[in-house]
Amino acid sequence: MKIFQEFLRKKNLHIYIYNIIEKRVRENKKLENNMKKFLRFSVCLVFVLAVCFTSGCKSPSGSSGSGDSYPTYNVSWYEAIMYCNKRSLQEHLTPCYKIKMANNTSAYSTDPDDWGTIPNSSGDSRWNGVICDFMADGYRLLTEAEWEYAARGGTILSTDQYSGTNDISEVKKYAWYDFNSNGVSHEIKTRLPNALYLYDMTGNVDEWCWDWYDTITTSTPSTGVPEPNMNQRVLRGGHFAYSATRVNHRSFSGPAGFDPCTGFRVCRSAQ
Repeated sequence: MKIFQEFLRKKNLHIYIYNIIEKRVRENKKLENNMKKFLRFSVCLVFVLAVCFTSGCKSPSGSSGSGDSYPTYNVSWYEAIMYCNKRSLQEHLTPCYKIKMANNTSAYSTDPDDWGTIPNSSGDSRWNGVICDFMADGYRLLTEAEWEYAARGGTILSTDQYSGTNDISEVKKYAWYDFNSNGVSHEIKTRLPNALYLYDMTGNVDEWCWDWYDTITTSTPSTGVPEPNMNQRVLRGGHFAYSATRVNHRSFSGPAGFDPCTGFRVCRSAQ
């Protein structure tokens, strides 16, 4: 944890956090005085509900939770970045991600219609060569550093081991995990939020981050390792079928992987 906190301390991390009713706040000094004013209506950093109102899939349905108020799940990392760009284009924003075109691998495109079929293997070199423009104003996945900053309530100095609390006996009030979930995901905004009024940063479903999974040091770029040792993307937060997960816990999966325990949130870079 100390290494990651030092890593965060060296980065000037400011992100726009979006919730499902499109309220936004900037994580900066001004937020301290008006945080509650802006965030009291917040549902969460978008666990993208019905991920695919722009990308073709349906709202969550199945034994792990069903309905538009549930976090989306069974979504791969590849699907998550496709969603981000499709939503950005729909809202006339500049997409963050570009991938080499399926029919012209010497040219990049930000339009997912040019990317071809979503890979069913995590070793797809063209999709794994995706480039993120962090200066673009479109939607994107949080970096791992941004995710932990948000989970800690907007401060790197927080001693909370879980998002919203440092008391294991209180976690059940803030998170859905194996102790209280009955083995399924739950509607968002049904547990307590953390200090940034963000919900489910611990538990409910795991969340894809932008970063490749690798060892973190104080010299790691704020956007993660550029050349990973293993072909896995970072997951954060824990899920309903797992024990209470600390905010510094790191997990991973191949970018083509998906399961009922995995979803994602999106953000936009502060301008």
